[in-house]
Amino acid sequence: MQVDLQHILVPTAQDRDRYLACVRQLLGIRLAEKIASLHSSSVVHGTEWSWQQRHQTQLDNAYQEHAWLWSQAQEIAQRSFPDA
Repeated sequence: MQVDLQHILVPTAQDRDRYLACVRQLLGIRLAEKIASLHSSSVVHGTEWSWQQRHQTQLDNAYQEHAWLWSQAQEIAQRSFPDA
């Protein structure tokens, strides 16, 4: 039995870049939704600064989670596209 190597898809650097661009966009949307939910779940009194002070821990957690997910996506890309 012969295998026609022309039909085997080899991931390229362009494929990897497209994957990472999609993940970055989705993670950005997810982070924006988390921040928006913090805004909508509380009554905002005073300035934006006072709102941020009240929710700083939740914001920090959201940004840390975002950074962790992004690092995981980059590791997946590295494993999935080793030759790219």
